Formats: sequence, structure tokens, C-alpha cells
Amino acid sequence: MTKKKKLISVYDMCEMAIFTALAIVLGMFCEIKVGANGGSIGFAMVPLFFIAYRHGAIKGFICGGIIYGLAQGLYDGYIFQYGAISAFFDYIIPFGAIGLAGLFRKFIFTDEGDGVVHSADPYIYIILSVTLVFVIRYLSHVVSGTLAYDTPWAGSFAYNITYIAPTYFIDLIILLVLYYPLARLNKIYPVMR
Repeated sequence: MTKKKKLISVYDMCEMAIFTALAIVLGMFCEIKVGANGGSIGFAMVPLFFIAYRHGAIKGFICGGIIYGLAQGLYDGYIFQYGAISAFFDYIIPFGAIGLAGLFRKFIFTDEGDGVVHSADPYIYIILSVTLVFVIRYLSHVVSGTLAYDTPWAGSFAYNITYIAPTYFIDLIILLVLYYPLARLNKIYPVMR
């Protein structure tokens, strides 16, 4: 009789739930609101990046786009006001894009030694992954501004950059600073694959 491999352990589920809950709390209470039509500067996405880097793209999308995105949308109330367009382009797509950071996992962590890649490579891949996620988030919010809020393209581009750019730089700096502890955590508590 062969032993079945589990897709996800209880430990992994608990870790993802804790990081997702932390992101929700940070999104509710630790952000600076920008403008009257939504958008905020903060670092709620950092725990979601941790999930994607440790658990991969699919789990990163589920925790980021579906759980966090919809929870944030319900809390903000824009989903009720603007419906499916807002749900997809303001929450599910931009926060689900965090799952793409999980595709960079193998370039950021190593199973050898202390788990830290001792070169500039992981920092470059963190910059690339965070940039990719934020470009998708930015474009998704621009589309939402045009479709859901009837804002002209130029106005939507200008409005969304006011909070996306500062959030990008804040999150990027935090992730770069926390790389070493995250790599050590990943080595000490490996994720079931």
C-alpha cells in the first residue's frame, strides 16, 4: 500500500491563514487613504508576498486574490456599490497577481546551507516579482477606474499612480530587508511540496 501525498498540510493552512489575516488587519487599520474614490498607501501586501514566495503561485492567488481581495472589497464596500467590475478589477485581479510572485520561489530560496542565496540574485528576483505584481495591480485599477467609475483613461492613470507607486516602494523595501529572515524561516520550516 502506497502512502498518499497530501496537497497541503495543516501547518501550511494555519500559516497561510495567519498571514492572510495579518494582511486583512493591516489593510483595515494600517493604511493611509488616498482620495475619495478609494486607494490607500500601506504594506498589507507584504504578508501575501510571504505566502506566494513560500507556498507558490496557486496558493498565493487563492490567499491574495480570493480571500484577501474579497475580504478587503467587502470591508471597503465598493463591491456592493460597483458590483462585479469592481470586484474583479479592484480586488481579485490586482491582489491575485501576488500569486505570480510564487513563480520566482526557486530563484529566491535554496535548500542548501542556511537557506539563503548568498548573491544578488534573490534580491533581483524579488524586485522583478514585486514590480510585475504592482504593474498588473496598477493596470487593473486603471481599467476599473475607467469602467466602474467612469473616469477618463488619463485621469485613471494619474489617480492610481498616487497610491500604487508609494505602496510599491514601501512593500519592496520591506521585502528586501526581510529576505534573510524569510529565507531562514523557509529553511527551518520547509513547505510541503
